[in-house]
Amino acid sequence: MFIKIKHGFDGKGKRAVALLATVTLLCGFTGCAGNEASSANSDSATSALLSTPGVESKDSQGYSDNINSSDAQNEQSEVKSDFDFDEAVKNITLFGSKISLPCTIEDFGEDYSLLETNLTTFGDISSCSILYQGKSIGTVSLIGYKNDGNLNDKKIVSLSLGFIAKDVGASDSLKNSLYESRGWYNGLIEVDFAGLSFESTKVEVESLFGKPDNSDDDSADYKFYSNDQSNSVEVRFYQDKVKQIIVYMNGENNYEQQQ
Repeated sequence: MFIKIKHGFDGKGKRAVALLATVTLLCGFTGCAGNEASSANSDSATSALLSTPGVESKDSQGYSDNINSSDAQNEQSEVKSDFDFDEAVKNITLFGSKISLPCTIEDFGEDYSLLETNLTTFGDISSCSILYQGKSIGTVSLIGYKNDGNLNDKKIVSLSLGFIAKDVGASDSLKNSLYESRGWYNGLIEVDFAGLSFESTKVEVESLFGKPDNSDDDSADYKFYSNDQSNSVEVRFYQDKVKQIIVYMNGENNYEQQQ
């Protein structure tokens, strides 16, 4: 059973996982992995696809006011769902591979590897890109990396798939230029997480999660927490397309078992 609660993470470990995942993604934009484009076309592609639309709907302010008012009235409300995080996280399918978190990268299969060149570490938590057939499909967070040079035996407790580039509606050539310059997987990331995929619609997501936590004219962000709020799954939409699916496993037991 999952409970949707309008509160952010409170624990240090939770903030660290989210922070490291964000830093690792931004490293991809700034060339931490050594994949910076050298041509003017690639620079143009990056600028065009990473820019945030500047046109704001005339109704956006009223919409924001309504959301804030609703949040204030329902801050302590709870919406129950039959979604079972514990069951879902043990039955992830990624490009045909069956995955049960937490696990090591070796449990993903031979097509997967970790990119140590953009590794970031905060305490016992480390984050880096995960590669499928040599191309990045997102980031992972690991526990217990002690600079021993071996990531393969470290437990992966969080998995972020997809990218934050706003490439919806871009030409294929423009998208290909950006993805190639960044070393990103340029194709459908085939994942099944309790029926969720990159082809899921908002209607399908809302049937599990309810209304989005945050939304505007272009984007929507759905997040659900486990009963103790230590674990969560997040689905991010941009222009009605799933751009990221993020699974956070922040329970203290996941950290303690790595000590």
